[in-house]
Amino acid sequence: MPLSGEAIRLMNYIDDVAVTLRRVLATIPSLTAEERARVAEHLLHASPNADDVAQALAAKSSAEDIAKALAAKSSAEDIAKALAAKSSAEDIAKALAAKPAPLA
Repeated sequence: MPLSGEAIRLMNYIDDVAVTLRRVLATIPSLTAEERARVAEHLLHASPNADDVAQALAAKSSAEDIAKALAAKSSAEDIAKALAAKSSAEDIAKALAAKPAPLA
């Protein structure tokens, strides 16, 4: 079944977010410990996050379901852990290489 233009547009937005997160991961090694902590805190409080969107997509996405997903506090644990850890540029590069690039 072909996808609607709206579904394709949403997938492109998701690809844009993935590119942005790869940039964030690539920059982490240049941050000080204090900067890592502040960025991690900011990330943990960002809303909506990927978990919220995934929950809304999995649900029978009524406006009420989406509002509940946005109200729930989910964490972006993987990136927060990378920010909090003393990750080297090599470790970040390995993590990025392990994930396939999105199809454009």
